[in-house]
Amino acid sequence: MKKYVNGMKENETDKHSFKKYQKSYTELKNLTNLVTSPSGSYNSFTDNFGKYDNSAANAYKEF
Repeated sequence: MKKYVNGMKENETDKHSFKKYQKSYTELKNLTNLVTSPSGSYNSFTDNFGKYDNSAANAYKEF
């Protein structure tokens, strides 16, 4: 995995952006963690889900 990540970093271009990939991955991971390990009240979950869902969708769209 490290070999592929290093290769992505070395070949960074506007069209193939490692930073955009990394941001998209991080936002999706945040959303997944919230869904698989919910905590707090229903209202806070709903608010956080909306926030993370929008962040993941926007990062994916940029990617």
